[in-house]
Amino acid sequence: MFPRRYRFAVLAVWSIGVAIPTAMRASAKPLWHDEIYTVLLARLPSISAHWAALRDGVDFAPPLNGFVTRAVRHAVGLGPVAVRLPAMAGFWAMAMVIFAIVRERSNATLALAAICLPLFTAGYRYSYEARPYGLMMGLAALAWFAWIQAAKERRRGLFLTVLGVSLGAGLWNHYYAALVYLPIAAGEVTRAIRARRIDIALWAVVAASLLAVAPLAPLIRLSASRSMHFWVAPSFADIPASYAFLFRGLGETLGWPIVAIVALAVWGRLRGLPSTRTAAPIPAHEVAALLVCLLIPMVGVLIALFATGGFVPRYAMPAVFGAAVGLPLVLDRLARGTRPAGAALLAVLLFTFIRSVPPFSPVLPFHNPVDARPLLADSLRQPGPTAVAGELMFLQLWFYAPPTQRTKLVYLSDPERALRSRGSDIVELNYLALARWTPVPVDRFDTFVQRHDEFRLYAAGAGWQVDQLRELPATLTLAGTEAGGRLFFVRVR
Repeated sequence: MFPRRYRFAVLAVWSIGVAIPTAMRASAKPLWHDEIYTVLLARLPSISAHWAALRDGVDFAPPLNGFVTRAVRHAVGLGPVAVRLPAMAGFWAMAMVIFAIVRERSNATLALAAICLPLFTAGYRYSYEARPYGLMMGLAALAWFAWIQAAKERRRGLFLTVLGVSLGAGLWNHYYAALVYLPIAAGEVTRAIRARRIDIALWAVVAASLLAVAPLAPLIRLSASRSMHFWVAPSFADIPASYAFLFRGLGETLGWPIVAIVALAVWGRLRGLPSTRTAAPIPAHEVAALLVCLLIPMVGVLIALFATGGFVPRYAMPAVFGAAVGLPLVLDRLARGTRPAGAALLAVLLFTFIRSVPPFSPVLPFHNPVDARPLLADSLRQPGPTAVAGELMFLQLWFYAPPTQRTKLVYLSDPERALRSRGSDIVELNYLALARWTPVPVDRFDTFVQRHDEFRLYAAGAGWQVDQLRELPATLTLAGTEAGGRLFFVRVR
């Protein structure tokens, strides 16, 4: 499609063309519950305090993403874009690896189409969320790329080092990054069978990377002890749900177009259109690794069902890499290297993405979540506390409340009551630990109602506090409703 000398320029244009609308979306998107944990931990005075807070149970994710966010904080602060830079960098790194792999096995047209594919998956949404998933995708891609190069004996010492560091760093970033080992293991087993020899050095590096979890042992034990009360119980239904979560956008974008593109590829094959090149065969061990990569969501759910007890679809984010590499290569083999099918795929993806970004589709400006709730804002201007029922909304409402009014908000926590009502106490335990390390106002449910026989309660989303107050008994008088919330006057009898 374009000469080799223009490749870096094209990738630079693509990177800028994606980075600008992504930064605009990040600046307009309020920080969510989990992201605010990342921000608050990054604001702690030292790495040792950060580590101690994790050991206390503030956040059950391992620390790498938080440590990187701390570095960003010292460099440029923690604005809505800056705090999401680690995730953006991870997503970009994955894209560059996808381009390199697909370009080597097909052509630049398909490689450019391949790096557009993740823009229509859940991976893009999490590329500007201040949690570990962006880095998870980048580290997984780097590990697979290093494994491929080491297997080819290319600068073997360098790529074995990158492989070990990427795998170990992945475990420090998210525990479910252990799933990244599966495609590499499947590929190595396949390679060993075909070559009739075991690559001892490579297996040694993979095994050594597991030692990186040794310092994480206290955090792993704490996380494991809480997994039995995970906030979502896993089930076999999570397998199709995980694939739908990851790839629904891709299916909506490429529904009928992919049928037309495949038809074009078949037509070119039947008409005997001249191939632009002789496609190099993809090694069997890489095919095995790609297939297992696509099975990561299913394996993650099965592990949760029979071992860990906790899994949500975003934990399988590295599967996006497998789809972005595999789909263009399948299309390339189907079309026998002819250009029309690859060019059509690229055109559909670029056209759809361009339509979704400014000026064709303006990004809505930032709206303060508290300003959008006049009932809550009015309650905060009145004397006395306003308790919040809604475990996932409280932290965002507190974070965006005017600084002078934050102390009037309080979350009523009780792990035992939450466990009886909702079947999970994880968020309650997180909140109680968070209050020990940050100024977030969290009070014990029983202690608060003993001190306050009258107060206001703002119910935002799911929360167990309303039912528990009625069982005390307490009288709840509805003062008003608004989008996403209800305000009650509470009198404890």
